[in-house]
Amino acid sequence: LKFATGLGCGGTRSRCAMSNFRDTFTKDDKKDPPLNYDDSAFMFFALTMLCVVTVPWTIIYIRGLFSSDNADDQKTKAGSKLRNCAASTAQKHVAEAKEKSAMQSRVGSGKMIRGGILCVLWMLIFMLWGTVSNSEMNVQGFDPYSILEIPLGSEEGFIKKAYRKMSKKFHPDLNPNDPLAQAKFIQITKAYAALTDDVARANFEKYGNPDGPVQMKLGIGLPRFLLEDENQLMILCIFFLILLFIVPLGAICYYQSQKQYAGNGVLMETLRYLGQYINDQSPTFGMQKGPELLACSAESRISTKIRLSDEEDMRIIDRDVVQHKRLHERVERAFPVVRKNHRLILAHMQRMHKLMSPALIQDLSVLLKHSRLVTRSMIEIACMHEWFACTCSMIEFRRSLVQALDYKDSSLLQIPHFDQNHVKLCEKARPKAIKDLQGFLDDDRPIDNNKPGLKDFTDDQLLDVKAFVDHVSNLDLKWIAETEGEDLIVESDVVTVTTKLIRKNLQDGEAMGPVHAPFYAEPKYEEWWVFMTDPQQNRIMCFERVLSAEKEMEVKMRLQVGPGRTGKHTYVVHALSDSFAGVDRKAEVTFEVKSQKEVARKVFVHQEDLELDMQPTFFQSMMGIGPQEEDSSDEEDERPRKPAVTAAKSKPKAQAKVEEVESSASESDDESDSESK
Repeated sequence: LKFATGLGCGGTRSRCAMSNFRDTFTKDDKKDPPLNYDDSAFMFFALTMLCVVTVPWTIIYIRGLFSSDNADDQKTKAGSKLRNCAASTAQKHVAEAKEKSAMQSRVGSGKMIRGGILCVLWMLIFMLWGTVSNSEMNVQGFDPYSILEIPLGSEEGFIKKAYRKMSKKFHPDLNPNDPLAQAKFIQITKAYAALTDDVARANFEKYGNPDGPVQMKLGIGLPRFLLEDENQLMILCIFFLILLFIVPLGAICYYQSQKQYAGNGVLMETLRYLGQYINDQSPTFGMQKGPELLACSAESRISTKIRLSDEEDMRIIDRDVVQHKRLHERVERAFPVVRKNHRLILAHMQRMHKLMSPALIQDLSVLLKHSRLVTRSMIEIACMHEWFACTCSMIEFRRSLVQALDYKDSSLLQIPHFDQNHVKLCEKARPKAIKDLQGFLDDDRPIDNNKPGLKDFTDDQLLDVKAFVDHVSNLDLKWIAETEGEDLIVESDVVTVTTKLIRKNLQDGEAMGPVHAPFYAEPKYEEWWVFMTDPQQNRIMCFERVLSAEKEMEVKMRLQVGPGRTGKHTYVVHALSDSFAGVDRKAEVTFEVKSQKEVARKVFVHQEDLELDMQPTFFQSMMGIGPQEEDSSDEEDERPRKPAVTAAKSKPKAQAKVEEVESSASESDDESDSESK
């Protein structure tokens, strides 16, 4: 009855209610309920982010599955083409290593996990795409005709009739518990006002809304359940759980895992053990102790496992292997894994791979992979103590692992198909014996059956030897000592010794590829350690590690000459290879150091610096004092001070000062020339 009475009121009352529409429905609204909220924004956001991540990752994954690394086409950063060893033994070893690594990269556990993750991501993308394509995504504007369900251009009487009909249906008094009906009633009232009220119609025609200009409302692409009241407590708890527990716990776990490693990638336990062991030894630490250090390292003990079948397999190796330095009995009993690692390293250096089972060969491969970082740490620790003999022993042990050479073995065994009999033939050759690999490389005789040691070689074996000789680094070492920017070296100067290493076996545009190491676990690139030593004390003055594979390598080492140490200085520069034995180089570096009295170095003063001295300082500018004004007498103090000197008057004085400085410099030069005469 109340609703019917309201509808029966006159037009004046209706127009008054409509004129106050904006005050009733817009200004008093402080909170918009999330009506008709959907997940379209979140769907678009999630779909976009998944596509950005998944599509490039899939392309890289598929390219990795079907691409094959061709070593012949590899180039360095400088654009030089890598030159690989053409010997059949080297090519076979590199091919096996590449095939093994390619198989692991294609069917390994990591590859399968990444493939599974990609499949899940693509499934999510298709699910989201189906959801987005089936949902209504069009942003609908305010259309009063569609809200009142009347045709476009209807008359006022027809509009009032439709308004009364829909108001009766969606009035809040008739639908007290339906928020959608309340929202629909608000829309109906706005639509009627837009079609009948003059002010509302003007606003609608101008702004597209009967209320006039409205602010744009922006939403966040979040799913629906995040905005529901019953989920707020759960979401808040999850947020604090992630922020206060999971993120700090992940950071702590990552720090604890990384804290175990040093900066060079070696476990801190190994680094402490190596440092203490080498520090307790004498500077003449020999390479025969290297296998024990590698076997006791934490990496070797963690990576090697003891199997039930190892006892029988290791008994065969123990029978033939030669131990130059036996492990302590207490260590062998307490740590079986150290004993196993020690025997495997010795068997590798003595080339007993045919006696090893496939499981032991796999364990040996893991040991050799860890040996790179461990032996590098040995070398660096010896360099810190400045022990050159100990450093040479560690480098010798490192290349013995690369080339499978035993203690005091001849470097000629690195040549393909060589054994002890061939080494004896080379050492007994007449008229010129070949005692090491460098002697074999420097020998001018052609590589055929007439060359010492190659008498019984076949044509294929001779080709392998020739390919090996062409591949081994044959260095030419050049040096120059100077003080940068000066003609002479004076006491207390920093002397720069620039050393150039030139691989004579390479052509222009070529670079050194993987070394010939058929017994090593994986392809190995050559490294050079360059030292400058004091020959009297056999102490390392400075050193550098060179990783370049280019034909020419340049190393700069700097040392300071102490005050009073004038005269002739003599040092020795050593270049040691970590991959080949018998190809090291050394050169004697000599330079003359003058005293500061013997060399008068001129100090050049630039003209701009002299002109800068003529400019007033900040204090003089604040006080109005020119740089040329002097207070030499009391009379001048009593005189009224003039303003700052003009540029025209100060210019002759500046020129006079420049001439005075030049004349004083020429006088000092004359005095120094007379003293030298």
